[in-house]
Amino acid sequence: MAKINITRFCIECGKKTDKLINGLCIECYLKANKPLAKIDSTYSIRICPQCYSYRSRGRWVKTGSLIEAISNYMEENIRHELSKKGVKVEDFKLEKIQRMRKGRIRCLIRVVARIHPKLNPVEDRREIIVVPKWTLCENCLKAKSGYYEAIIQIRAENRRISEEERMLIENKIEEIVSKGIVRPEAITEIEELNEGINLKLTSYREALKISKLLSKEFLASIKETYSTIGFRGGRERRKITILVKLPSFKVGDIVKYKGGTYKIMNIYHEKIYAYNLEDHKMIVLSQSERNRIKPVSYTRRYGMIISAKENLVQVMLMDNYQIIELDLRRRPDWLKEGMNVEVFKVKDKLYIARGL
Repeated sequence: MAKINITRFCIECGKKTDKLINGLCIECYLKANKPLAKIDSTYSIRICPQCYSYRSRGRWVKTGSLIEAISNYMEENIRHELSKKGVKVEDFKLEKIQRMRKGRIRCLIRVVARIHPKLNPVEDRREIIVVPKWTLCENCLKAKSGYYEAIIQIRAENRRISEEERMLIENKIEEIVSKGIVRPEAITEIEELNEGINLKLTSYREALKISKLLSKEFLASIKETYSTIGFRGGRERRKITILVKLPSFKVGDIVKYKGGTYKIMNIYHEKIYAYNLEDHKMIVLSQSERNRIKPVSYTRRYGMIISAKENLVQVMLMDNYQIIELDLRRRPDWLKEGMNVEVFKVKDKLYIARGL
């Protein structure tokens, strides 16, 4: 049998070639897949103004200079970002930095990376803008610890603060400091506890600023107490404790409100966004409704819609491939066969919500 030669062409430039990757010739594939085109153009880095440690992946990493902090942070995070996209960085270099207005820094970075197993490593350069967020690291905070005028106790009502909430609270405090609303040196200690977070501050006024901003962001209540620690010049000296208490529910929880069953979708700027699991409509509640929202015990599983005929829906559970049937009170507009869904069980009743 005669050998059949199949002519192949690049779908981008039309070049005739016997080597194609995803329909592209080597030149077009390299042009469309530059390594550094896959990363962000701006990075915010938390850097300690005293020791130049930088914050990365939940920990402080000590360095000796601003340039070293930026270089190490960029290399660590760019390697990580590109590895998730299947790109292996073989060499990284911060070639140039230039200070800009408003404290920003322009960086020129160079990488040598392998973007495809069948191709040799390629070189790429790109300018990145770095925005330093100056905040004291834990060690420098401890070094400055001593007298404090107020302590903020961040807790949640009848539950522990989740890891996601801890991260959001930490980011909010960083934002408050970076915007100059509160001086970084005013915070003398941040204490992570099982039940929540404690912040010690040298200034009651600045503690109150943080507390009010946290209250607005996370729908928290505020309660103040004080203890007398002595007298100076005939005036009473006090230490103030500000309790910032998050609600008994958090984003993702299933709750009861006015007899209905809801999933908490978001808590933002004194508003609660809740999804009704029965009529599949979103409602927005004010902070005044907080105490009428009651968390319930539930289980959450994940599934896929395999059949949807009017209000009768069949879902295949992904953990054991069991098929369950639900007769919905109202069929949501988004519901289609093949969609991923969350399946909630509250007591003996099943509900579904759109999957992520």
